[in-house]
Amino acid sequence: MPDLRRFLHETFEKAGGAVPFDQFMAMALYDPNFGYYAAGIEDVGGMRGDFATSATLTKGLGRAIAKWIQEERDHHDWEAPVSVIEVGAGNGALALEVLRSFGWWKRRQIRYHIVDVSAPLREKQQAALKSFPVDWHANVSEALEATGGKALIFSNELVDAFPAKWLRWLEI
Repeated sequence: MPDLRRFLHETFEKAGGAVPFDQFMAMALYDPNFGYYAAGIEDVGGMRGDFATSATLTKGLGRAIAKWIQEERDHHDWEAPVSVIEVGAGNGALALEVLRSFGWWKRRQIRYHIVDVSAPLREKQQAALKSFPVDWHANVSEALEATGGKALIFSNELVDAFPAKWLRWLEI
């Protein structure tokens, strides 16, 4: 029996035959030995990437998010640096373009935080963003604590890259 098959068999056996959807998705994405983002991903974007997103194909999304951040800062008349949290930053391409869009001087107006649980992707992000002040966090709660609970939060690939609860509405 292959290791993955044994792992799944033991997991379902320990759980009594059924695993909640969000737990199964978390294992499929982030298990250290078998999870796609933890063990299997090579890269994001480009000719050799496992997949591409709008952030790896064009600079437009990063520029639009930078404009949104500036508009929010102006609209709320925030004087202190604005905290920004990107959830699931892929290979760091979106963060890189957002930060570059501000230019050297205006970049001081934001504090960039990334939430990502994928060690291989975090390494790619850190390499891509080594010239920029960015803080990494294991979860959104940790990032919000670091920002004092006040931040602009966005994600490019949230729905397919994080475990989700499967809900069904039943009318009674």
